[in-house]
Order: sequence, then C-alpha cells, then structure tokens
Amino acid sequence: MAQYLASVNKGTTASSFLIVAVVVLTSSCAPISLTACPVQSRVSSIQLSDANGVATYGIVPSAYTRDVQSRWVLSNHGSGQSGLAISTNPHDSCLVDTLVQAGYVVIASDYKIDNCWGNSQCVTDIAAAQERWKAYLNLRPFPYVISESMGGIVTWNAIAHGTLSPLVGGGNLPCL
Repeated sequence: MAQYLASVNKGTTASSFLIVAVVVLTSSCAPISLTACPVQSRVSSIQLSDANGVATYGIVPSAYTRDVQSRWVLSNHGSGQSGLAISTNPHDSCLVDTLVQAGYVVIASDYKIDNCWGNSQCVTDIAAAQERWKAYLNLRPFPYVISESMGGIVTWNAIAHGTLSPLVGGGNLPCL
C-alpha cells in the first residue's frame, strides 16, 4: 500500500508541475486587458529611413543631450506589426513610455519584408537600423533589446550573424 501511495504522489506532483508549466508558458498568449498605463508621456516618434530605404522609428527622452552617450533599446516587433507600434500600440507604448521616462532612447524598424523568420534580409535591416540611429544620435555602442514573437527570431538571427550585440535581451514567447 505504501508503494502505491508513493507512486500516486509522484504522479500527482508530476501532473501538477506540468499544469503549472503550461499555464506559465502560455500566459503571454492570453489576452491582456490594461485599464491604465502608469506613464502617459505621449512622446511622438521620429521617423528615419535607413540605408536600404526601410522606415525606422525612434522615441527620444526630453532630457536627451548630444554631449552624453544615451542608453538605448532596440525593439523588434512581431509578424504583421510595424516599428511604429512603439508609439501607436497601447501595450507597446506603455512599456516604451516608461523606458523613455527613465532616460532610454527606444528605436524600432519596419523590416524590408514582412516575413523575417531567420533570413539574411532582416539581419541587414537590424544592422542598418542601428547604423542609422547611431549616426543620428549619440548612443552607447551596445543596445538593450526587447522582442515580441517573430522579433525574437529576428533578434537571435542578428546575434548569430554578429550584427547585434545586446547588453541584455528580453521578450515574450511565441504563442503555440
């Protein structure tokens, strides 16, 4: 009887672990309802084209000065989105507004092609966006990176090809 109870307890523990793991891993897929963003700076974005003619967007803190290298964040969006989402999407802009209020420059790029699943064009786009904004603003050599869904693949691909060297990266998992 003791052996049977031990096996039931192991099974229950394993099942509980799997349920918790599934909930944690898929929580980013659930619809999120934000009623209010704690920071509402409503800073508008600046649009610049990179060397390949791809639209890029940046939001610069009001305290920005060219005399000091600024901390910056490269935001890589998911499939079907635009770099402009850093200022137009309520969920993205809430995070971006918070970063800008903390003194970070935030930039994002439209990709030349919508399907950036690890192809060389998107590696080129990420390199060109960084070069364009480093020429326009006084930015530190390495960015922080946030990525959403397909933007995570874009990020890892650019890192693997040596065109992106982030200080820290973060993002959400694609929904399965």
